[in-house]
Amino acid sequence: MEKEVPEILSALVDAAREGDVPSAKLILERCLPALKPENRPLPPKTPADPREVVGAVVAGLLSLEQGRELLGMAAQAAAVEGVEEIQARLARLESLLAQQRD
Repeated sequence: MEKEVPEILSALVDAAREGDVPSAKLILERCLPALKPENRPLPPKTPADPREVVGAVVAGLLSLEQGRELLGMAAQAAAVEGVEEIQARLARLESLLAQQRD
């Protein structure tokens, strides 16, 4: 079987070159390491504004994964603020309605 390996590899490479996707996938999976998210510490002055986060990712100060996480947290914070604003408005309306009843 070992004698056949060079021929098999050659045929596999030829098939990949001709557009055989499974052959190309097999070669790439075996020859290239899988990409993993970069895990590095956040910079001391981590931006909070979504535009600044995007700018920091573009500038390479934050990894793409860090940017995604920060933007996700900003979206959650905005949603919480929206709910708090609605609750405050509802409380004011209820107060006005209570005053009108009295």
